[in-house]
Amino acid sequence: MSGRIPSLDRLRGLVIALMALDHVRDFFQPAGVSPENWDSTTWPFFLMRWVTHFCAPIFVLLAGISVGLYLPKRSKRQGITFLLTRGLWLMLLEPTWISFSWYFNLEVTHLGVMWAIGGAMVVLSLLLWLPRRGVLAVGLGITVGLAFFPEWVSVEPQMASVARTGADFLLRPQGREVAGHWFQQSYVILPWAGVMATGYGLAGAVKNADLRKWSWLLGVVLVLVFVVLRGMNGFGDPNPWSSHPRPGTTAMHFLNPSKYPPSLVFQCMTIGGAALLLPLLARLEGLPARVLEVFGKVPMFFYLLHLPLAHLAGLAYAQSRYGVEAIPADAPLSLTLILGAWALLLLGLWPLCMLWGQLKQKHPDWVWLRYL
Repeated sequence: MSGRIPSLDRLRGLVIALMALDHVRDFFQPAGVSPENWDSTTWPFFLMRWVTHFCAPIFVLLAGISVGLYLPKRSKRQGITFLLTRGLWLMLLEPTWISFSWYFNLEVTHLGVMWAIGGAMVVLSLLLWLPRRGVLAVGLGITVGLAFFPEWVSVEPQMASVARTGADFLLRPQGREVAGHWFQQSYVILPWAGVMATGYGLAGAVKNADLRKWSWLLGVVLVLVFVVLRGMNGFGDPNPWSSHPRPGTTAMHFLNPSKYPPSLVFQCMTIGGAALLLPLLARLEGLPARVLEVFGKVPMFFYLLHLPLAHLAGLAYAQSRYGVEAIPADAPLSLTLILGAWALLLLGLWPLCMLWGQLKQKHPDWVWLRYL
């Protein structure tokens, strides 16, 4: 896409790199250890997980903004066709290449973030016949409206059984066995479709406004809304926080609203925080800026490569150190190991992503490149 906004590429590159940290942690932490176990976690371990909460909301919002910036360069029918086919392509990748990369077997099908992003693109393609403001209204309506019906997005289904299956598919994370095969859906479609539609609706403002002032204002407002709603400990999140006897743990719980599915409070925290960060990224220069832009221009290529590489690295480490396929539960947790493995992964992916970006730039007429 021509006329790219460098600060948005840097933000996208940052969140894709942080996403890799989250996945490296999954493969390099002892089995069963969780940064959200309030009886044992520490602030450094919790923050390693917390910063990655920002990845999915920002990536989905930026995907919507990108669609809004891209479509004016094409006819509406061309844009809808591309968005629909790309969404279905992502939904196909999730239970095949991505799911296999997570488990290295065919016994489990995992429906994760790319499943939700692809589904959100399909939903957005159906909304594009509306004017931009109409799409924005639908996106905000979904995002805010779900907060008024917490029983729709709760972990335990509360709706009538006749509607439960369809609602679970669109609204609630779930795991179920079908004909001896386990399906695990951690990301659901409808809340993320609301985020993407909101991003599409905001694309015009992003293109025409003073992005630094606009993002500061949005960030301050959303963070304040997060603090107020989270402090109320009721409306806007199905995962209430509570006091804990361990020092600092109450604050961790406060900063840990529901991500599965994403609540209104969660989205205010993450999108608001990223909006505050955007002006800083706009002023970033030198090698850090170039590295983030390289990652941010080819996020799909990065995603499809990083997951099997991180899994292979974790498998190799566990085999060489412990003689098993995963680090055992009684092994010590090493944040240094996780950060080192993450740094090596980024270092290895950067030249590959740079070459792929150059290929896309050199051959903009190769349609298949747009899907990677």
